[in-house]
Amino acid sequence: MKQMKNIKTPAYELKLGKGFFAGTRFMCIKCGKQCDYAGSMPTPDWTGKCPDTASGNHVWQKC
Repeated sequence: MKQMKNIKTPAYELKLGKGFFAGTRFMCIKCGKQCDYAGSMPTPDWTGKCPDTASGNHVWQKC
């Protein structure tokens, strides 16, 4: 078996799945879409356009 070289994935990323060390779950109050975000607040277009607003921007709040 060949040795694997240049492995750059931290061990915690394998355990958590998405690589967020201390993420917070947010939900759009308009469409209900949820996401994990490691910062204080995701941007309005973090996961694409919101179908339930005229501007297309999500309105995030912590779950």
